[in-house]
Amino acid sequence: MDTRAWCFQEDVLPKRRLIYRGDEMEWRCSHHHICECGHVGIRSESTRHQPMSLDKLDDTSSTSTSVSKPRLDTVRGDKLDHLERWRSLVRQYSPRLLTMPEDKLMAIAGVAKLLAQKSSNGTDGACDAYHAGLWGSELLQQLLWWSADKDISPTPKHFQMHNGVPSWSWASIQGPVAYMNPPLNSHRMVKRPSALVKEIHLGLVFQNIPTGPVDGGHIILEAQMAPMELTVVLEPDGTPETLIRSKSTTARASDASPWLHDIGLDITWPVAVMYDEDDERIKCWEGDNSCVGEGCVCESIAMEGEFFCCRLLDWVDNGDLGRELPGLLRRETVNAWKTNPETEFLLLEKMMGQDIYRRVGAGRSHATHTSGEVTDWVTEWAIFRESTRRTVKII
Repeated sequence: MDTRAWCFQEDVLPKRRLIYRGDEMEWRCSHHHICECGHVGIRSESTRHQPMSLDKLDDTSSTSTSVSKPRLDTVRGDKLDHLERWRSLVRQYSPRLLTMPEDKLMAIAGVAKLLAQKSSNGTDGACDAYHAGLWGSELLQQLLWWSADKDISPTPKHFQMHNGVPSWSWASIQGPVAYMNPPLNSHRMVKRPSALVKEIHLGLVFQNIPTGPVDGGHIILEAQMAPMELTVVLEPDGTPETLIRSKSTTARASDASPWLHDIGLDITWPVAVMYDEDDERIKCWEGDNSCVGEGCVCESIAMEGEFFCCRLLDWVDNGDLGRELPGLLRRETVNAWKTNPETEFLLLEKMMGQDIYRRVGAGRSHATHTSGEVTDWVTEWAIFRESTRRTVKII
């Protein structure tokens, strides 16, 4: 039962549960776990904070029963952050199985409805807008989910469900989903949106259930779009790795490999080549990027299709480092310890013969020094220096 999607809400929504098993009954609540066998478990303060029920979203401080409900609504400030809560719930829900793919959103609609009600800002009573599994108040950040399962077996766990959900929602695929964590030095950085959300449209199956299933939809962004080439290689340990590079030879030549890329694909893609550092195709792709045009041997491992990096968010140094230090010492400190910028992006594929796109992955690029001099800093990923800002429709 714990593997089925429709059973998830039965685990999450009730404050108390009586479970009938083959050999005994169990009682579970936010404080106790009691079995007929005599075992009594008392949840510790740390485990009470684990995302297994929505009690902590209830503002009531007492109950009429002898089992008291813990006050667990202080995860962030005075209220539990519904966005943090949702990310945790999606991580638990997404691996569960469905007989009917179109039930992906409906089977968690009750949880989403409750979270929407609890998201009211308390000023004008407005609730956070819900868009097929994503929340409007941090939509760009919520778009940056990715596959948490790197299974490359003949029957992969990750696949497009074709359930009417747009490709930019995690509910469009089957399999475990995770979200990007903030950068390692996020406490010294500021997050800045690079893209602008211009329109969101969803075809609700039931107009009276805004958190329910959808039949198609799109999102329109205004963002920088950089053409890319993509390949998937199989590492020696059996782990597939996605490699991307700019389609612009000028950007590739100026890049000089100052960036590392964390890339997650939404679905399992065919492996183009077994990774071998002596393979000329790998050397060509990962090397100094000088092999272009005639004589290039790595083009044979590039995936077919038109791919683009769509720039969503930038993390930049907040400028606080060394602020209290005198001039020269401050400059030396900043040069030595300044936090490098990072860019988070969607990986999009252009639909054949159409000016619309589907999401195929997401990633983050990490800047490093362009040379051995600590004062020589990268301020922008090379591929975006030549890119244009466009209005794009993602379905």
